[in-house]
Amino acid sequence: MSNHAPTRTLRRLWIAVLVSCGLSLGSVTACLLLLLAPSQQEFHIASPGEPPRFILASQVPNAPFGGEVLPRTVPPDTAGMLFLDSLGNEVGGIAVGGDADSAHAMIALDYRDVPIEAIRMIRRSNGDEQAAEITILDNPSRPIALAQLAEELRSQEPGPQAQLLQDQMTQRIRLGVEKHDAALEFHDSRGRLRLALGVDATGNPYLASVDEGGTHTSLLR
Repeated sequence: MSNHAPTRTLRRLWIAVLVSCGLSLGSVTACLLLLLAPSQQEFHIASPGEPPRFILASQVPNAPFGGEVLPRTVPPDTAGMLFLDSLGNEVGGIAVGGDADSAHAMIALDYRDVPIEAIRMIRRSNGDEQAAEITILDNPSRPIALAQLAEELRSQEPGPQAQLLQDQMTQRIRLGVEKHDAALEFHDSRGRLRLALGVDATGNPYLASVDEGGTHTSLLR
């Protein structure tokens, strides 16, 4: 089979969708356009004349936001779908990757007007062990200069904007199951664990509070 066969197939699909929109929907403009990026298996889904609202790709692409494209690092062979708002800014997505030994899947929704996740749901596996969790991050409080952030990320030399972004990616709540231990954790504004409620692998419930230094101040079982 020719190496160009998948591209030809996808282009035929694109043409078929365009023809279908034009012939069967008539004056209805909210039809779907599937646009092929030839360099990789990637679809952009949009209404005519509007920015993409979904991007589906065999390798998760960089993040469109605020007129910039923000580089990101993801494991190879991680496929995904990006969710975008009406301005073309990423507001969430799905990522799935890994191999037979180690794999992961994630769904994330971002805060508005800043490239920071609000909530994410993760399933990961490593050998025979699997775990799942939901994490909620703190509300962003300081604006980020996106053009400068994009330049810092492209140069791979973190600067003040990359640091500002990192400082605001603070975990506040985590709910998860790992090694048969189910727990709900609360973290302070600096990301430090302060309170945990759970049921361990033996079936025993517990409630633990932790001080700022990480020392358990009380533990109820």
